[in-house]
Amino acid sequence: PATNAPTDPPATNAPTEKPAPATNAPTDPPATNAPTNVPPTNAPTNAPATKTPTLSRREKKKLEKLKRREQRRIRKALRRERIKARRAARLAKKRARKAARLARRKARREARKAARAA
Repeated sequence: PATNAPTDPPATNAPTEKPAPATNAPTDPPATNAPTNVPPTNAPTNAPATKTPTLSRREKKKLEKLKRREQRRIRKALRRERIKARRAARLAKKRARKAARLARRKARREARKAARAA
């Protein structure tokens, strides 16, 4: 159908595999001899690790860019799928028309043969 509606679906907020935020914070707090379930008492050793890492503007931008790229890749893939499907449908239709034409021809031939025989 030749409509002006865009064919590709709106970009959903489906969670794609997001890369881990690039921070310089160590992944786990440095090993201390203190028991782990005790809240840190002004100890500077594991204080930065407990804080949630804040992303700088540049890092945020980078993440956004990555997300956008991922979404674009998904959209492109979907578009390719749709185009392939359309092409396949067109071919199938063409094949069906051809088969129908052949069938009609055959039927006509049979009818003629029957008329000649009668």
